[in-house]
Amino acid sequence: MRVVTVEAWNSADAFRQDPDAREPGVGLFAWVATGGRKPTPVDDPEAGVIVIDTFPVWRPLVRPVSLFNARNGEGFNRQPGCVSTTVMRGLGVGRIATYARWRTVADFTAAFTATTGHPVDSTDAINEAAARMTAGLIRTDYHAYDLVAFQGERS
Repeated sequence: MRVVTVEAWNSADAFRQDPDAREPGVGLFAWVATGGRKPTPVDDPEAGVIVIDTFPVWRPLVRPVSLFNARNGEGFNRQPGCVSTTVMRGLGVGRIATYARWRTVADFTAAFTATTGHPVDSTDAINEAAARMTAGLIRTDYHAYDLVAFQGERS
């Protein structure tokens, strides 16, 4: 089982002061783009499945790859079953994160197939196809999640 916790801070300094910020795998990301329903539904269990991807990128390529992902998100937003996509780039590290809502995982795999021409039937197959398409330079880590809990305030 994979568990993802997403938290928001008022500032990068507030994040850095949080003892959890030093835990392995924890990162700070900045918003790059959102398409579809804005904001991408976080606290709506009826909005479909959550598809999250976080992957390392060579630091000099973080900005161009995040912009490339934002353009891909625009294409996904035109596909049936896409509710919304958000792209974020890592601050201080070479990482990209995407958070998307899809009606079903099958809608996501169909959209990937339609937009890339590479037939896939799972998020694992998407990860394999993305690695092949980029000669191993980009190794995505897409996984689908169920929303278990949400708490907090929107600002």
